[in-house]
Amino acid sequence: GSNAAARSGASAAVASARKLEESDELAHKRADRALSIAIQQARLAKKMNQKALASAINEKQSVINEYENGKAIPTPAIMSKLD
Repeated sequence: GSNAAARSGASAAVASARKLEESDELAHKRADRALSIAIQQARLAKKMNQKALASAINEKQSVINEYENGKAIPTPAIMSKLD
């Protein structure tokens, strides 16, 4: 009865989860490497460290680090502060 139905439902859920794991749709977007490098080079050109840049635009130093490593994509508002 209901046990067999529960098991088949669970295996369908596992198969569905497997499909999601294999798909790229859930992958976080990464910043273009050229953008990451441009942010870092602009900061270095101003002789600033990540902490100084973060302070200048009211962000955390870890956020600047993520931008420069391509782990986060700056919003248009942040991009305008970086100009």
